[in-house]
Amino acid sequence: MLSVVAVFYRALDDRVYQEVQILLQSKIESIAYFYQVKSPTKTSFIDHTFLKRLSKEGVIRITIIDQDGTVLYDSEKQAELLENHYDRPEIQQARQQEWGSAKRFSQTIGTDFLYMAKKITLSHHDVYVRAARTVEVINKEIKSVLWGLVLISFLIALIASILLYLTIRQPFLHITQIIDAARKLMDGQYHVRVNTLRSAENEIRVLSETMNHLASNLETKISSLQDSEKKLVGILTNLKDGLIVIDESDALVFHNEVWLKYFGSSYIAAGGFLLEGIRNKEIQNMIMSARKSKELAQRIVEIELSGRKKYLLMQCFLVALKSDTLTVISMSDITEIKRAEKMKHDFIANASHQLKTPIAAIQGYAETLLDIQSISDQKRSDYLKKIVQRCRGSSEMIMRLLTLATIEDKFTGDEKNEQIQVVEFVEYIIEQHHTQLNKKNITIGLQVQSQDVTIESFPELLEIALSAIIENAIQYSPEHSEMVITIDAWGDQVEISVKDQGIGIDEGEQKHIFERFYRTEKAQATYAKGTGIGLALVLLCLEKLNGSIVVDSALGKGATFTIQLPRNIKKYFTELESTGS
Repeated sequence: MLSVVAVFYRALDDRVYQEVQILLQSKIESIAYFYQVKSPTKTSFIDHTFLKRLSKEGVIRITIIDQDGTVLYDSEKQAELLENHYDRPEIQQARQQEWGSAKRFSQTIGTDFLYMAKKITLSHHDVYVRAARTVEVINKEIKSVLWGLVLISFLIALIASILLYLTIRQPFLHITQIIDAARKLMDGQYHVRVNTLRSAENEIRVLSETMNHLASNLETKISSLQDSEKKLVGILTNLKDGLIVIDESDALVFHNEVWLKYFGSSYIAAGGFLLEGIRNKEIQNMIMSARKSKELAQRIVEIELSGRKKYLLMQCFLVALKSDTLTVISMSDITEIKRAEKMKHDFIANASHQLKTPIAAIQGYAETLLDIQSISDQKRSDYLKKIVQRCRGSSEMIMRLLTLATIEDKFTGDEKNEQIQVVEFVEYIIEQHHTQLNKKNITIGLQVQSQDVTIESFPELLEIALSAIIENAIQYSPEHSEMVITIDAWGDQVEISVKDQGIGIDEGEQKHIFERFYRTEKAQATYAKGTGIGLALVLLCLEKLNGSIVVDSALGKGATFTIQLPRNIKKYFTELESTGS
């Protein structure tokens, strides 16, 4: 009997530990998918909100470890207080086999943990994602289930033993009632209670009360387990990524709504068999590859959805159970990432084309100076001035291109914002352009409609945007003209407008002026200087500041550029996330 109990306990222990390992693996995979799609830099890798939410939902400890063993993040302790984890067994194993696991004592927390770790490769280097649950919590779960089963077994044995005794001492109705309640408990009807009769013997009353107490405890525990299951299903259902699980026969086990959005329910119409309903060779080959290699397989799949082309990152891995092997397929929409890659490619091509012309001109002037020895000093001076002018124009274009790239790649919105006194800030920007204004004898007026206008924002980006608008106004304004800057505020918004008396912009060209390298026909004909990047830089900065810009202009009547900004950019992003926008 003891040997049977020992075997049963060992099997139960194995099952619970396997389920915990699967849970830890799923959390690690969620983190891996998130960062592999996001492709973060090393400085922006740690997303505290995302990691804390995963840790809280799974009642687990999450640790991010650099490839040299430095702890970058830990959900239980401050990372900088933790010692180097390079020699941890699970990290060593993950370093060699991608996945690593260990059950050991944690000196940091002071208790035993079951650890799972995985090495993930980012664009900059490798890191290790580790998830763990305390052995104490796991053992409590095992004991909770075991005690419930032991009590049921004990109760059944007790009832069987007492039956013989009660056939002589108690009415048969009492025994029948208890047996019936026990059977219902075995069938999962945990709400059942035994009605204790006053006429029953003392032993029968005790047995009935024990039965009721056991049923109550079981009902509470089962309800708790069901709630946990609902939470897990809720999390999987509401993932931003699509998810589907099938068994060895390709029959459906689980899917979430995101998967249905992209692939519909064609596999349900096919009898619930995935490969019968989804006729996509890439997905089929990915599943076959994962099942054959027993390793993670992934593909980028192109589909048509509502008449639009979508790019999906599909990943497939296996989860081995005792009775079955499940195939888990996740799906991430990387259409925007693909679009961004194409934009960068087009941007580089356009930049190369725009730089080709000034470089060719510089080369032509330089070769002329080298080849013609008898050129006059006046011609030589003119050519050298044109070379310098072209070099300065190219240098300005390169600097603005570098500024664009820096803002696009490095500004994440997590940087610390500052309080800005808008009037003082605008006066500071105007002072920076004092020389340019005096050179063309342009006067500039500042009209403040609302006093004490302050915002919480990022001053570096705001300075770039305002400076580019003012430089544009100066460049395309005639000498002895006037510019007016107006500052106003209402509610949660602040408005800054810059009005000039320049050449103006044709209505048909206004929708293009914020495109990179675009210059209006009037600007090209009247002013040789210009890169066509300034307003594109303005638009990018305002997008990062969650602002907007509009232009009001007509040819020959000047232009007014008006930007709007939120008073508190962090508060805006917080409200945006809370509304699910």
